[in-house]
Amino acid sequence: MMAAISHREDIEDMTRRYASLQMPVGILFGRSDPILDYREHGEAMKQKLPSLDLEIVDGGHMLPITQPDVVAGFIRRMAAKMAVPEFLH
Repeated sequence: MMAAISHREDIEDMTRRYASLQMPVGILFGRSDPILDYREHGEAMKQKLPSLDLEIVDGGHMLPITQPDVVAGFIRRMAAKMAVPEFLH
């Protein structure tokens, strides 16, 4: 799910709810992202949600464009965590 964040209050409300997330969560950040700083957003979320899979890689804000193989690998790893074990089929 993606949503546009338009107000600072929206972001603050969202960050207060991080610890209540009940599903696997993974975030991939570019170390040089000028828009979303991995320390301010990623590491802060990790403190509130210790189960968060946080990966920080070389790159900026447009990782799907500049690092497609890295992004694809991250998506595969996260999807594998959601896979249903064979014995439950």
